[in-house]
Amino acid sequence: MFARFSSDSHSRLIALAALVVSGFVFACLTAVPAYASTVGDFDLVLADGGDPQEGVDYTWTDDNTQGGVLAIISEAPMVIANADGVEVAKDQIVVDPGFGGSASIVLDGIAIEYPNNNRSCGIEIASGDCVIRLADDSENEVSRANGPAMLVDSGASLTIEGDGALKVTGADSNAAGIGVQAGAELVVNSGTIEASSNGGHAGIGDYDGGSVVINGGTVRAYGGHHVSWNAYDGAGIGGAWDNSGCDVTISGGTVVAVGGGSAAGIGGGYYRGSNGRVDGNSGGSITIAGGYVSASNGDRSASIGASSGASQDADAPIVISGGAFASGSTVGSGNVYGIAPADGRVVKPNNDEEEGLASSYPYRVYLAQEATLVFADSFEGGTYDASPIESEGLLASASRGSHDASGDVSFAYRIAGSEGAWTDGLPTDAGTYQIKASLPEAAVGETYYPSTEVVAQAELVISAAPLSVSLAEPAGIVFGDDAPSTASYMLSVSGWQGDDEDLLLPTLEAAVSVSCGYEKGDDAGSYPVAVGWADGAPETLRNYEASFAGTSLSVAKAAIASVSITDPSKKFDGAAAAEPGVVAIDGNGRESDGACSLAWYASDGQGGWTLLESAPSEVGTYKVVASIAEGTNHLAGTGELGFSIARADAKTVTVSQMASSKVYDGNVVEAPAVDLGEYDGEVVFAWYESDGEGGWNEIASAPADAGSYRLVVSAGQTDTQEAPVIVNGTQDFAILRAEQSADELEGVTASPEATSGGGDGSITGLPSGSEWRAASADVGRSGGDAWTAASEDGTLGGLAPGVYEVRMAGDSNHSPSTSVEVKVKSFSEAHGGITFPDGTVDSGDGSAVLPSEGGEVVFPGGEAVVLPGGTTVDPDSPSATTPSGSVVQPDGEGSLSVGLPGGVGTVTVPSGSEVREDGSVAVSGGGVVLPNGSTAESEGEIAVGADGSVQIPDGGKVVLPGGTEVSSDDPIEIGVDGTVLLPDGGSVTRPDGMALDVGAGTTVSVDGTVNDPTASGPSDGSGDSEGGSDGSGDGAGDSGDSGDGSGSSGGDSDGSGDGSGDSADGSGGSEGGSEGGSGDSAGEDGSDSADDQDGSKDASDDRGVFSKTNDAMGVVFGALAICAVAAVIVGFVALRKMRR
Repeated sequence: MFARFSSDSHSRLIALAALVVSGFVFACLTAVPAYASTVGDFDLVLADGGDPQEGVDYTWTDDNTQGGVLAIISEAPMVIANADGVEVAKDQIVVDPGFGGSASIVLDGIAIEYPNNNRSCGIEIASGDCVIRLADDSENEVSRANGPAMLVDSGASLTIEGDGALKVTGADSNAAGIGVQAGAELVVNSGTIEASSNGGHAGIGDYDGGSVVINGGTVRAYGGHHVSWNAYDGAGIGGAWDNSGCDVTISGGTVVAVGGGSAAGIGGGYYRGSNGRVDGNSGGSITIAGGYVSASNGDRSASIGASSGASQDADAPIVISGGAFASGSTVGSGNVYGIAPADGRVVKPNNDEEEGLASSYPYRVYLAQEATLVFADSFEGGTYDASPIESEGLLASASRGSHDASGDVSFAYRIAGSEGAWTDGLPTDAGTYQIKASLPEAAVGETYYPSTEVVAQAELVISAAPLSVSLAEPAGIVFGDDAPSTASYMLSVSGWQGDDEDLLLPTLEAAVSVSCGYEKGDDAGSYPVAVGWADGAPETLRNYEASFAGTSLSVAKAAIASVSITDPSKKFDGAAAAEPGVVAIDGNGRESDGACSLAWYASDGQGGWTLLESAPSEVGTYKVVASIAEGTNHLAGTGELGFSIARADAKTVTVSQMASSKVYDGNVVEAPAVDLGEYDGEVVFAWYESDGEGGWNEIASAPADAGSYRLVVSAGQTDTQEAPVIVNGTQDFAILRAEQSADELEGVTASPEATSGGGDGSITGLPSGSEWRAASADVGRSGGDAWTAASEDGTLGGLAPGVYEVRMAGDSNHSPSTSVEVKVKSFSEAHGGITFPDGTVDSGDGSAVLPSEGGEVVFPGGEAVVLPGGTTVDPDSPSATTPSGSVVQPDGEGSLSVGLPGGVGTVTVPSGSEVREDGSVAVSGGGVVLPNGSTAESEGEIAVGADGSVQIPDGGKVVLPGGTEVSSDDPIEIGVDGTVLLPDGGSVTRPDGMALDVGAGTTVSVDGTVNDPTASGPSDGSGDSEGGSDGSGDGAGDSGDSGDGSGSSGGDSDGSGDGSGDSADGSGGSEGGSEGGSGDSAGEDGSDSADDQDGSKDASDDRGVFSKTNDAMGVVFGALAICAVAAVIVGFVALRKMRR
């Protein structure tokens, strides 16, 4: 399917197309530079932006076979670039403003490769003075012309400048990079130029008589090397293989010139014939005044000047007056590439500060000049100050040209008048010296100054410094001291210079001597002390002039250092203290010659002393003071000694031993007896009670209460005796708590839980002062071993079932009684061990009443039953009666009998069954024994109605009292009368093992009679066959008799029949669509069966026997049924085909 455009869509497409076309046109127009002309392969524009005019500014010659020629003929500055889309131009540029004219061209990224053999070069300067500026950052290239890539014709000049780059390469053979003809000039001021030749031609030059001047920029020129039968080599800058080449002047920039083969880097070309003839060429005049130059060739010879095998022409001198040169240009000979520099010039290491240039161009040619170095006519000198003399004022001048060089001057000195070696630097020590000054070689700019030195005519004098040496006044000594040693005097020295004190003071101290008029043992007084050189001034102190000053020594009287007094202390005996011996000694061990007197003092006990008239005799504290008078050589002094008259020795006091413990009886402890012996004072009893933590607290009197105690007996000193020694002075004892009887707890009783799970048991009759606790954690004991005091009313309620302990509580003087255990029974224990649901209460007569929601009751034998609310349980029977009248009793063997309401009967159910509020019973799997003796079994639920009927919804089996089993996988119902109904069919197995499959709606009476509504035939006769066959049964009997027959098969059809009385019928059924037959029986009268009501017992001989006739008929009818079914199917198929 294709889209259809509306008129609006069509209009939009037209507008869109118009917009695209207009945009394309605009882009094409704006891509062309303004004011530009395209001429051949080039775009031209005047430097002022104007459009150059053909015939005025340029001419254009177009030769379709040889390419075009663009000729620049005016002075108007012009910018030339390759035209758009032209990567490599094939046209030639010729600058031809005429001789005397000039041209200015900017090359802005041209690339010319001109292979036509009829064109001589890519760019030709035919006449006039042309300046080519290389546009900033532009890359320009001219290569592969038939001749030189660029050519400056005779009489013309070309100047190249700018910050761009130009690369030129001569033709593949016999062509220079830039040819400079005789009388022509090439000047390079700036830019980067690389010129290469091929064959035996020069990179730049190539002709005799031309001139190449390099003032700046970077120029790299590579000569050609061509080998066939002969060798043709061109110079980097200079001549071709067959000439000396142009004159070369280099004053700046960076120049790298590499000759081809054996040609010079800068200079002449080279030829070697196949016959061995060598023609070297001299090279033109070469002047190098500046710049950075690297010249080399293939065999590393003739780098500048004549090529290998030739010598430089005298008419073409080589003058090197400046510039820096690459490695290999000199080997320490002072030459540059074997060429001596110009007069007054020297070759020295390059002093460029830029490290890269200094390493790439390690040699420079400098102008050589002498430095100026002149001493002053006389020197001021100075005084020694431990530092070199200052150089200021020593020189009259020191310079390198106009540059001050005083900072580079070094000095040396020696003792005046000696011829010894010079010592670097200026002198420090005192003395008279001769001085020499030296200025090292150095390059300043492009001028080199060799080293120079000069010796001063004047002498330099340094005078010794003054040094004052004096003795500090020594510390005084006392009578009997040794005379001070020289080293012990403190020297005071002033006038040291610099660090000399640390260096020279030990020397000075060792060189001086001290003398004193005092000797040990002289009397106290004043003695003079002198100081001076011991043996003249040492040489190491020659820088100083020393002066000395002495002092005096004072010898004082000695102080008494110690006074020894013998101790007059004693024990009280009634006599006065004896006078002690006294000795006063000074610090030197000399005994004082002063007189001695004694004074006695008694202590007042408060830090004061009372002067006594004589020596004391009573017990107390005393001191004796010895006073020593001043002597000839000793000062006065005193000494004292404290002493005492002590009490007599202590006596012994004995305390009788107390009993270690007693039982609390309410009486205080009796104090023990004390024997004072010879002690003349009194004893004190102190009683203490233990604080339980190892400490003791004093109490006012002997204790009576239970506890741990201590008795401390003490006694003090008397006026004449020390405190006595007390035997058994500290005794520990205990008063033990009295025991209590448990007889008071006889009235304590426990009541069980009133509600199942209610935790509401109680204990009553607790006497005052009793306490209780739970005997174990499972009955709510939460406080460990803690006891709780009983309430004042002696009642304890809200107790969980369990055992509780009760005892009489202890107090500080009595121990707790022995505990008595009291058990609070659970509701279950109080009601025959039956387990009830929570909330069950006692009825008041010992029975239990279930809560309104009912619950499970478990009898002691383990029989469990779920009962409705309000059910009363008698624990004595034991039995339970529901509100509807059902009575439940366990049988002690895991089952329960349930008496249904209204006397309907009793059913036996398994443990776990439920009796509901209406009297019905629900059984979850197991067997139920019905009132008539039948047993119902199922793995699913069994529901027993209050009227005795039974529902087995999940199928099972029923065993009737006579042994007949009725089973089904589908629901089974049992009526009130015991009749079993199979709503969806099932099977019946008689006591003799005969099994019958019965259809839906079959009933089986309690006596085993089967009524299958799906069967036809005689009474109790049935037949069935595999594949849908039908069967029949018949029987015969007289009045009152009955006959029956039965048959069974493993197929899908079944049939049964039974009969009683005078007639019987049979039926047959088939799930596969079979038809039932019929059977006849004969009987005279229906009343004949009155003697045999069940129609089964008299016919017992015929039951279980299949009639052969019935069997044969079953086969026939089965075959007929199959045929009929087949015919129906065939007919149905044929009918469908006809309809189609």
